[in-house]
Amino acid sequence: MPTIGYTSSTTVMLDLDDLCFGEVRYQAHRILKEFKLGGFLILESSQRHHHVVFDRSVSPLDVTGIVAQACLDTKNVALIRWFILQCRKKEFTLRISPKGDKPRPRIVCRYGEQNREIRRYRQYRRLVRSIKMPVVSEAGEVVNEA
Repeated sequence: MPTIGYTSSTTVMLDLDDLCFGEVRYQAHRILKEFKLGGFLILESSQRHHHVVFDRSVSPLDVTGIVAQACLDTKNVALIRWFILQCRKKEFTLRISPKGDKPRPRIVCRYGEQNREIRRYRQYRRLVRSIKMPVVSEAGEVVNEA
């Protein structure tokens, strides 16, 4: 199955790797308060790997500035690498589907408002999850419906 992500140029999102949940939650609260982002959702993409999605929509330039500030504050090398790749695309993407042996990211924390960008993110997650992808053999034949 292909890896599928949620992409936006106006949603503040972070991909924080090699941090414990407590540190991720602390950083999410700090950014939420500093930039008045309404609320956040934390997902665990794998052990010590988390995604954060904030609720208030901002301009693409503000998204870039907020994530850049998070990079400076956390000094998280994986976040900095992810940020550079997202800047090259001029949009930010977080994985929402399984990838290899990793399951799809699961929600581990909700805080504050959840009715704008987070609602759109969760609706897209549900849509992707509802799609039944056929399993195709190397010969191009449908083996079964996933």
